[in-house]
Amino acid sequence: MEAIATGIALFDSGPARFCQGRSHMGFGARGTGKSTLGLQFAYAGLGAGETVLYVCRERAEDLLELGKGLGFALDPYLDDDRLVLLQYDDQIQEIVTQRGFASVLEELCGEIEQRKIRRVILDPIDPFLSACSQEAEFRSQLRTISSRFEEIGWTSLLFASDAVARQPFALGLFSELCWGVFELRQDTGKNGQTTRWIHLHRMGDAELTQSQFAFRIDEGGVQIQASEPTGVAQPSFARFRRGAERGATEPILEPQIPEVERAAAAKASTGRGAGRARHSGTSSRALVLVVDDDSKVRIKVAQVMNQVAQVLGFQIRIAEAADGIQALRSAVAAKPDLVVSGVSMPRLDGIGLCRLLREHGADVPVLFLASRRSSAGERLRCFMVGGDEIVAKPFEPNELAGRVAEILRTRPPGSAIWPAINLKTARSKLGPRRIEPDHLGAHIALGVKHAREGNVGLYLVGYEFRFVDGNEGSAFVDRFFEGLCQQIRAEDALCPMSGPRIVVLLVDADEEIVRGVLGRIHERMVVEAAVALAGRRRVKPKALYRLLALSPPTVGCEVADGRFVETLFARPARLIEEDLQGRPGEPVEKYPLLESVYAALTRGDTHCASPRDGTSHELTYDPRTGVRSVVIGEYRYRTQDPNEESPAGTRAGRGAQLVWVEEDSDHHGPIARIEDGRVFRDDDV
Repeated sequence: MEAIATGIALFDSGPARFCQGRSHMGFGARGTGKSTLGLQFAYAGLGAGETVLYVCRERAEDLLELGKGLGFALDPYLDDDRLVLLQYDDQIQEIVTQRGFASVLEELCGEIEQRKIRRVILDPIDPFLSACSQEAEFRSQLRTISSRFEEIGWTSLLFASDAVARQPFALGLFSELCWGVFELRQDTGKNGQTTRWIHLHRMGDAELTQSQFAFRIDEGGVQIQASEPTGVAQPSFARFRRGAERGATEPILEPQIPEVERAAAAKASTGRGAGRARHSGTSSRALVLVVDDDSKVRIKVAQVMNQVAQVLGFQIRIAEAADGIQALRSAVAAKPDLVVSGVSMPRLDGIGLCRLLREHGADVPVLFLASRRSSAGERLRCFMVGGDEIVAKPFEPNELAGRVAEILRTRPPGSAIWPAINLKTARSKLGPRRIEPDHLGAHIALGVKHAREGNVGLYLVGYEFRFVDGNEGSAFVDRFFEGLCQQIRAEDALCPMSGPRIVVLLVDADEEIVRGVLGRIHERMVVEAAVALAGRRRVKPKALYRLLALSPPTVGCEVADGRFVETLFARPARLIEEDLQGRPGEPVEKYPLLESVYAALTRGDTHCASPRDGTSHELTYDPRTGVRSVVIGEYRYRTQDPNEESPAGTRAGRGAQLVWVEEDSDHHGPIARIEDGRVFRDDDV
């Protein structure tokens, strides 16, 4: 049978191949990489000229962002209808129950036939199978799906959640009715390292000599990790290369530029040390790196550079790269005076390329070529990673020539600064921009300026961490910070502050997108807490977060210039554990004054400081009742009288720590209570 490309080495070579026109089943727990593998399978088909249908449960925008982070430029295929994205309705389970399984499946197949789609991804298949509690019903519906797709002639990749796959009869039926069956796993070792596995249960008629393969998720998607070779023979000959240094550990990476230009670049670099930054100065010739996955665009830009050279009166040489990874290698080797880059490209897009260059201190002008259909948000993202100019494509030659000429007049050849950049280190830091606290205010101000000009969403998120039994949780904060880096994009930014606090800037995001991002981060936090704090029973981390919309600004929450962070942390807080557990009451940490009073009264302090104005208030103690109290403003705060007849008093007898809040001049009863660090008000008092 004819094999079909998946873009994954494990399935594209050797016996474990996907078969065209057959159904393949993958299953695993959440976060094991199912969507990544599905996007990679779809992208391989799009690259082969096929049309692909992807049915997803998550928001299609989030799926596209995931693809973008992996280096899969899906927008062009979406625009010309070669990629069809369908989202399950929020009530899909009820729809399947009401209308019937067969009716919903035929609606989906009608979409397939109409658009002549070659491959299909159902991510997940759960809505069709999760209600099947009996083996016979499960078998019937899975057989109907796989047979219907094979009857049409399409290749399908079906994903099932761990809950569906763990039914006693599921794996046997998967292996019986699908051509290939594999499982995705994720293990966390004692050292905190996470390892992902693909376990092959069946791949057609192949006799598998190995069934379990470690993999990682990197740019380009799923990358199988080969085992270290053993017993490698010592080579008999060593090839001499001019300039190679004895004891070098990094391979020499050739730039993606023509031989003549490589020689010129080498001549220009004579006398510079390998780790020395390029110094300011002027030169009679300029090197421009042109980055775009469309060769026609690169040719047209080169023609414009000839026009610019005539105007400026010096020679302009061209280096080319087809994607961000090639461009990074070329830039490090040739040190251009100007980078002209497309935005959307495979492997590493222009935004990620620019952020990496800025992150490593490269001070070189970057001009972006953005689609005319690009949103104001995309233009904002280009500026937020350090872009200098944006020109829409298809561009007018005179417009591009004018922008380039102005840049090279302002920043003449030889003035770009290029520190030594280690390629391995650079690629390992793909992700959001990390900002020092001293530069955070200026970065936010720039984002606010561009966001409000283009009416683009801009959000600040502030995280604050508390450790009830001390400050032993720094390992948790470090892991949380790294988790943030994996969840947000190159154009976003984050800043570690004292406290400990973390500030995150989310670019081109509305509240719905922000909530989705936070949900993924907070679910991951639970896992990281268990790993980082393993064996430390007394460490109890509390993580609070606050949201502040900077563009469009929140009504009634105007931010004074330069006081973005102060305004953010003055906002009402939410406790992450609250979102995940849904416990009654509210955390006292959300209310700084209540938290300060509660701590002072339950510790037995003599004074309490108000965080509102810094004033100090004396605590009184009644030896007859054992009640401690303090009056601040119009409210009186007091501990529980153990002899007081109330349900709360009963709980106090069992060891609960209680503080009542009353109006000082009114004796109608308390308006709130704080019980074991949780605030209850109104009908819950």
